[in-house]
Amino acid sequence: MRSSHYEEDSMTRSKGVSMTELGETLVRVLDEQQTSNSRLTVGFDILSELLRLFDTETAFKFVHVLNSRLANMDALTHYYLNPNAQPESEINVLKELFDLQIRAKGSRFRTV
Repeated sequence: MRSSHYEEDSMTRSKGVSMTELGETLVRVLDEQQTSNSRLTVGFDILSELLRLFDTETAFKFVHVLNSRLANMDALTHYYLNPNAQPESEINVLKELFDLQIRAKGSRFRTV
């Protein structure tokens, strides 16, 4: 979020892009968006796809590194995941990476 306006960039993973290429692209886009007078806000809707394309350990490591990078940038980060679309074992591994979980049911939200 910029101090005076909201600017949105969107990335779509191209078929056949490796985890390394995805990470490099994310870092480049994040570096381009970071300014000294604003706090970066980032939303990711990639967890389900990461878990579908890669094993749980690889997805965990990727998100861990990404979270570290974003924390160093003092970014506010949101990840979205449909818990009904993933095995509970995968969710249990990934939830260690996050400070807060929010569940939505209809228009109601609650912390977990």
